[in-house]
Amino acid sequence: QKSPLIGGYSDKMVVHERFGVLIPASYPLECAGPVMCAGITMYDPLKAHGAGPGTKVGVAGLGGLGVIGIKLAKSMGCQVTAISRSEAKKELATAAGAENFVALNKADSLAAATKSLDIILDTIPARHDQGPYKRLLASGGKLIVLGLHADLAGAILVDTMLGGRSRVGASGIGGITNTQEVINLCDSAEPRLFRRSS
Repeated sequence: QKSPLIGGYSDKMVVHERFGVLIPASYPLECAGPVMCAGITMYDPLKAHGAGPGTKVGVAGLGGLGVIGIKLAKSMGCQVTAISRSEAKKELATAAGAENFVALNKADSLAAATKSLDIILDTIPARHDQGPYKRLLASGGKLIVLGLHADLAGAILVDTMLGGRSRVGASGIGGITNTQEVINLCDSAEPRLFRRSS
């Protein structure tokens, strides 16, 4: 008895154009996968909250999502501040493009950045005290929870109930249009984002 193929061994697949993302010929395919996952996860909230030249963006959590967030925000013209528990990842953040660094375990570092950020992308994957991060927000600033933990659901619920006016919001992953935009951005940005080293 025959069973339908699901595509696991296919080298070609037909999809409706609404669901396709065009990878530019100049962009290596092996670099596109991370952009269509972590890249869009970070790009979507930046775009939704109007990030662009001069926007002061903080990125909390300097793992894979955080590093990609720094690179994307920088390529969009934002002033980027990396936020971490200590200075252990300062060199990593600077290499990714962060102009500023806040170490939460240093009172002077935290004080110097108080009320300075328009958007904070919180990629920390475990539940944590958001108080120190909220203190870094300028008037009208927004903390966007991206880490998968209980606070994500709470942020979505409260922000929805308040019509988007809560200081804490959440984001999941973007749609096809924004995925195409972030792929194009990564291909055209200088320096090139997520490209193979020559």
